[in-house]
Amino acid sequence: VVATGLSSPRGMAWDDTGALLVAQSGTGDTATSTGAAASLVRIDGGCPVAVASGLPSSLDPFRDVMGPEDVAIVNGQVYVLQGATGALAEMDPATPNGVYVAEADGSLRLLADLTAWILANPVEFTPDHTNELGEPYRMQAGDQGLWVLESNRGELLWVELDGRVSKFADLSEHHPVWTALTVAPDGSVLAGALTPNPHTDASARVVRIAADGVVSDVWTGLTTVTGLAHGPDGALYALEMATGNPAKGGMPAGTGRVVRQTGPDSHEVVITGLEYPIALELGPDGGLYVALPSYGPNAGAGAIIRIDPGYPQPMAFDPGMLTGARCPEAEIYQPPQSHETAGPLAGDHDHAATPVASPGDLAGAVAVSIHDLAYDPTPLQIAVGTTVAWTNNDPVPHTATATDGCFDTGTIAPGETASVTFSTPGSIAYVCLYHPTMSGIIEVS
Repeated sequence: VVATGLSSPRGMAWDDTGALLVAQSGTGDTATSTGAAASLVRIDGGCPVAVASGLPSSLDPFRDVMGPEDVAIVNGQVYVLQGATGALAEMDPATPNGVYVAEADGSLRLLADLTAWILANPVEFTPDHTNELGEPYRMQAGDQGLWVLESNRGELLWVELDGRVSKFADLSEHHPVWTALTVAPDGSVLAGALTPNPHTDASARVVRIAADGVVSDVWTGLTTVTGLAHGPDGALYALEMATGNPAKGGMPAGTGRVVRQTGPDSHEVVITGLEYPIALELGPDGGLYVALPSYGPNAGAGAIIRIDPGYPQPMAFDPGMLTGARCPEAEIYQPPQSHETAGPLAGDHDHAATPVASPGDLAGAVAVSIHDLAYDPTPLQIAVGTTVAWTNNDPVPHTATATDGCFDTGTIAPGETASVTFSTPGSIAYVCLYHPTMSGIIEVS
């Protein structure tokens, strides 16, 4: 364990002194997180120390924590990539998404306004789940410039050191959700895909974008790729956020891993048991560094771990390693609850689920409205035998899925309603498998 006590750690880089710098997105609450929690930090004695701050941390339209997403260094200068910060109407004009220069005094200066550029330069294939601000998500140093991967629309951008922006490749077809980026030894750029929900195993791929813009597959058969790095042995490594993903959607906790490429469609496992890992980098010492978790309690629960790629494999990561907390101020690590469900009758309860019904068929049911990516009301107190009906008033699909697997509505399309009848007392937490930071509680008495 290299560091603990981080708030939503994301991309990493090492400065000229060998110090590890980490972009951390914060806790997702602009009112409380603008400042040290959403910042560029240096790891000192296993603890995060703010180097530059002032960018917002917020929930994007899909309830994912966003903020400072990555860090890169060119000619000794440190640059920070700011990701999505809510809807366009909510964005502070002073802090648009973009590339920022980290000044010596700890301030951040806007170099390239990617919000304005993305709005003015649409991609060829616009996804259904469009974030109007886009989501600049990964950044790598290039030759006198910066590579930026925009994941929501799907495009690879080139940012000059004077702030000029150009589109190097349109990667929007089929909405792969590009979330991993690295520069190959030959100078070509590699991008890896998370894939849309349900994140089917072996459906993700890595592509090479050549100097002439030609895109070709270099590695297939992967799952939820969130990081790429070339190891000290020259092999290509991929970070997978979660594996064994259920067909109905969601990602089970503790199933992330690092794999090494052995062929164009094959790999071998390096380490398993990672909790929603989100970033991978090769360190100057030859180790593979991983930031985690992407989901879970964000304030102070993030960590950086180091993996020796030469160690006998496969290895299994023990989350208990994080409770020792190299940083004395770090909160005790609480592994995120799984976003996997075992079906409507699993767990300690026995609740009957009615997958989809029209509102007219649910006389007497207690209504829960899904709107603005939230459940309303929550918590909800009901008696045994009560039916709860969720109506989706959002323009995107949702689920209501118990974290212990005791019920699952399945996908609730926009305008549709699904219901569950609760027959056993208890307090039941549930989430949306499409947007795991959406949560609710049903208290049955």
